[in-house]
Amino acid sequence: LPHARAMHTAHGLGDGYFFGNDFYPIWLTSREWAFDHRDPYSPEMTRAIQIGLFGRSLDPRNPLDPDAGYRTFSYPAFTDVLALPLAGMPFAAARVLLALLFPLLLGLTVLLWVRFFGLRTSPDQLAILLILTLFSYPGLEAVFALQWGLLVQFLLAAGLAALGKNRTWSAGCWLALATIRPQLIVLLVFYLLLWTLADWRGRRGFGYGFLGGSALLATSALLISPRWIFEWWHVLSGYRKYTYPPLARDLWGPHWGAALMGGLLVAALALAWRMRHVSAASGEFALTVSLLLAISVVTLLPSDAVYDHLVLLPGIIFLLRFWRRLLLVNQAFRIVLALSIAAVVWPGIAAMAVIGMRLVHPLAGWAILLPVRTAASVPFVILAGLGLAMRELLRRRMTLASE
Repeated sequence: LPHARAMHTAHGLGDGYFFGNDFYPIWLTSREWAFDHRDPYSPEMTRAIQIGLFGRSLDPRNPLDPDAGYRTFSYPAFTDVLALPLAGMPFAAARVLLALLFPLLLGLTVLLWVRFFGLRTSPDQLAILLILTLFSYPGLEAVFALQWGLLVQFLLAAGLAALGKNRTWSAGCWLALATIRPQLIVLLVFYLLLWTLADWRGRRGFGYGFLGGSALLATSALLISPRWIFEWWHVLSGYRKYTYPPLARDLWGPHWGAALMGGLLVAALALAWRMRHVSAASGEFALTVSLLLAISVVTLLPSDAVYDHLVLLPGIIFLLRFWRRLLLVNQAFRIVLALSIAAVVWPGIAAMAVIGMRLVHPLAGWAILLPVRTAASVPFVILAGLGLAMRELLRRRMTLASE
């Protein structure tokens, strides 16, 4: 982080807020609407956000500056409605409050996922899981930036835990609130609505809760901006100008990457259709949820948004829950498991090495970034492990059907 701050300062962008920078646009737009009814998507508001984050607005004539639309408010307008309780606080106080609350929220998220998967853990094992999650690179980055994706992760886990207990209406409400980051949950929501329609009489509570909650949020956003849907869509259409493409395209190029993204999205839709009848309390449902979230990370989220990799938590917990069984029936899973362990463990090992190296010699940028070199590979190896688990599950179902 000091290295990154020094780079920003060298480019004349280091005089703004650094800690809590992802929360600042939400706080500022919510505050400006509450006191002056300013449109959060206006160019004037974008410049105000940039001045707060960088010390000045971005200059399109400066080749060292990001795109002029960088840091435009990119959330649905109802996000500002949810942030109104913080709008009356100074930003310095609000970010300290969230810095205390977000680690607790991340811990609750882990506990909810453990509950959803029925993972039996001792207190020591649970403590280790909590510590490793909080002090993972995605966890630390999310807390430092005060990324509201942490709130979405909690809402998502709470909704799925409620669904596992057949509390369908409350689950729908939790998932409706999670739409403040729609790209994170769009595949999952599609599956859950399809799942609801497959047994409307027994699952309609989820549909009522989700659609009713979403309608209430969308209506409340009209207070912020009557044209918020069109303005938000306009912001999203320009988002690709100043953000990295999804991991699949970023690593595999525009052609092979686009083909991989298309194939994964088609597979996600086919999986959603095939698994629409399973019980929410079943392992099949848990695996489907984990796999759809892993596909979302690879195909729908910017590749530099490492904090969003926390949505892989359910997939990791699923593999922890069933790794012994999968090792017995699938040889390829052994290779994938070894790669997964290496990718996940590498940051801790590399961080200790970097600390040791820094004690004897100043480090270059490439050395400082060693602990995050496997960040892009983690979603792929988790996705591969879940994909092999799903293939084994489908093969077993076909065998039972033929018998």
